[in-house]
Amino acid sequence: MTQAIPITIIHYDEIALKGDNRRRFEECLAENIRAKLKRAGLLDCKIRRLYGRITAAHGTWDALQTQTFHESLQTTFGVAFFADALLVANDLDDIEYAALSIAGRQPFQTFGIVTRRAVKNTPFNSKETNIQIGSAVQHASGAGVDLTNPELTIHIDITQDGSFVYANKIAGPGGLPTGIQSKALVLISGGIDSPVASFMMQKRGITPVYLHFHSYPFTSDASIDKVKRLVQQLDTFSGPSPLYMQPFSDIQKAILRDVPDKYRIIMYRRLMMRIAERLAQNIGAKALITGEALGQVASQTMQNMAVIENAVSMPILRPLIGFDKKDIIQKAQAIGTYDISTEPHDDCCTVFMPKKPATRATLSDIEEVEKRLLISSLVEQALNTIV
Repeated sequence: MTQAIPITIIHYDEIALKGDNRRRFEECLAENIRAKLKRAGLLDCKIRRLYGRITAAHGTWDALQTQTFHESLQTTFGVAFFADALLVANDLDDIEYAALSIAGRQPFQTFGIVTRRAVKNTPFNSKETNIQIGSAVQHASGAGVDLTNPELTIHIDITQDGSFVYANKIAGPGGLPTGIQSKALVLISGGIDSPVASFMMQKRGITPVYLHFHSYPFTSDASIDKVKRLVQQLDTFSGPSPLYMQPFSDIQKAILRDVPDKYRIIMYRRLMMRIAERLAQNIGAKALITGEALGQVASQTMQNMAVIENAVSMPILRPLIGFDKKDIIQKAQAIGTYDISTEPHDDCCTVFMPKKPATRATLSDIEEVEKRLLISSLVEQALNTIV
């Protein structure tokens, strides 16, 4: 009997559909896992890319290190699930030994065996494996077999590198590994929506960079502090991300002076988009990301969003466009940003808020109003004050 090697097996799902690009996605995910563990101080862990899975081999860890390791994988985009496994030779007696060891770690009344055979050159097939291992576990535990809803499912992955035997899958966030797509600039406020929008696009592989508009000293610095903590929470998934701050109050005062009351919010947003686009171009970002959801506030009607988007040529990604507020709140709670977002603060767009903002602005009207402003000068001024 060969030695059973403790190892963590890490599975992905969507990456498996990437065809000729699959290896690039796998390598990106493996590198992200290495970087995440390094930041967590877990240096004695060897990450290896195998076909269809990634493995993590490490020495003896205490409970806190194991918890940190699991939390790191649970917050790494691209990880569908992972499990602590035993790696043995492709031999039924060795697989049986590993399965009995796994089964002995917890009490259960019913169980099932699920075998996946990625190689076909073994002298036994999946059905034969299920029968022999199931019989051994039943004899040792006295538990009943339940193939529909068992208390314990023992998984056996038979590969060219050996057989991985495990139970108790732990879910990861899924999606694509961070960095597999281009960099994008997130317009982040201190509210609920934009952090969720960032999370959703990170899950599609983008590398986030953040831009926050604030109205200090007309508002307190609470929103600035909140945004820093929101980005810190989001960084648990993607790793450290740059955060830029833009003091927006001088532009707001110019708009307040020269723009009709009902168009004020739209003008705020168009200036923000122009500033964000210029910053994005300067740092190599390929798109802007916002937390807009259709119909949620006055600036987010279809007509107004079209007018606002017209101010820039760069793509604007709106991952929450079809979400209702309940959907967004649930996601914010799940990713750990909700409690921070709901702390009271003054948002820059609520300063000098008009009583009756326009909900069906036309581009011709807005462009006519913009002639009263020195748009290029305001944008350059804003870029020079970004920190």
